Amino acid sequence: MVFNIAAIVKVRSRVYEFPPERFYRAALHFSRDCFSQISLSSIQALVTLVVHSILTPAEVNLFTLVHIGLAHCIELGIHREPPPATDPNDIKYQQIRRLAFFTVYSLDRSVSSIQGRPLGFRDETFDVKMPELQSPRHLSPTGSPTLSSFSAAVLRFARFHFELDRIVSDVKVQFYHLPCDSACFALPADPETQQTRIRDEIVRWWEKVAEEPFNFPGLDNRQRRMWRLKLKVKHHTTMVMLFQPSQAIRNPPPESLQVCFNNAASILQDYQTLHDLQGLHHGWRTVQNIYAAGATLIYSFWTCSAVRNNASIADLSRSLRACSGLLAVGGEWWPSVKKRQRGFGAIVDLTIRRLYYTGNMPFKNPRLFTPLSSEEGQNGMEQSEGALSYDSTGQQNLSQVPSNGTGASWPHLPASSVGLPHSHDSLHWHVTYPDGSFQPGTNDYVPEIENFLADFDKSEFSWSFPVAGVGDSCEASNFQTQATDYKDTGQYDSK
Repeated sequence: MVFNIAAIVKVRSRVYEFPPERFYRAALHFSRDCFSQISLSSIQALVTLVVHSILTPAEVNLFTLVHIGLAHCIELGIHREPPPATDPNDIKYQQIRRLAFFTVYSLDRSVSSIQGRPLGFRDETFDVKMPELQSPRHLSPTGSPTLSSFSAAVLRFARFHFELDRIVSDVKVQFYHLPCDSACFALPADPETQQTRIRDEIVRWWEKVAEEPFNFPGLDNRQRRMWRLKLKVKHHTTMVMLFQPSQAIRNPPPESLQVCFNNAASILQDYQTLHDLQGLHHGWRTVQNIYAAGATLIYSFWTCSAVRNNASIADLSRSLRACSGLLAVGGEWWPSVKKRQRGFGAIVDLTIRRLYYTGNMPFKNPRLFTPLSSEEGQNGMEQSEGALSYDSTGQQNLSQVPSNGTGASWPHLPASSVGLPHSHDSLHWHVTYPDGSFQPGTNDYVPEIENFLADFDKSEFSWSFPVAGVGDSCEASNFQTQATDYKDTGQYDSK
């Protein structure tokens, strides 16, 4: 299965030398023996199955698979910290146990956050320590120095993920559990104070990441940059999760929505940079995060006048175009994304119209959204000079805002306004909506936007869509013991 995952990554990089299906069939052949009993090896194999399912539109329920992994961890007791080991072999085995547990733990926090579902179990139910960098005396004397250095670098990178996952758990527990009669699980009495506390923890975590040089001989500069970008995306995603509407704060203030807007824009910029570095492989989590970032931009823009007033048409159009372009590329591997990407383009058009006609106008007229083919998305998306950047708190760095211009793929629109008391407003929207379904004088939202926002709210403060739809194909889509129908992954349970 490890070779299958590596071959999938190669194919996403346009290297077709190794057919992933061949390795997948070999893994299927040994699956019965592998999963016949609960062991550390079976947990590791289950993790590879989860990673495979994240990369391909397999009809597998990731949420269920991850919970099976958590159950196996508890069954083996690797969620508890054992007595200190002194023998080198025991130390290595202890390290493997810790890595296995926290890998499953990290997957659980990621999948449950994307789908808006409960955590597998809370942090007070385990006490195993995070894996630590081993001292040279514990390393194999016959091992390759470069390989050992790379393993240490991977562990450092993984620890940053695990540390932020602990903060994600805090966000879920404080803001995303349903109210109940038990006093033990009451929502925080002062959620804003908790929000500030967690924000400060996220900022401190990011400061540690920013100071980490990843100065290991086994890494090149490109790998270092990609790791920082991936950690930065996770930082911005956690900030959005903290400040978006939640069970504890259902109607966040404009400042919170501005933070969501800024961090969502940064997510798209960072994914675009990863794409340009050929470090984006469009797995399930990536596609979900890209779409969620675009949806958050639009949601914040349409529901908050302060965000609209601060928005720049050039920067917003650049971010939305990056979102649609990345989704177009992802649609090559996830066919069910194509339908969402086409619908997203119509929402982009209306958003740019609204921004243009509410006063934040550049020197050029706005241009309509033009969907990109997967090839165009792969080859034609370039990082713009002077793109917006944000600091660790999600605040905009105005020194990098371009002074004029828009993206090159927005054809001209006729001059008119949206929601402004000018005589030609009704004429413009009558042409667009001749059936009279939209009255600009009585409602800020056109029907498409209203439906979009309603769908966003129905998803209970998390954005998701079934990336393994009916049209998606996957050869050998089931493992005999774990496979379940993936159609339920778009449904939402309580947090």
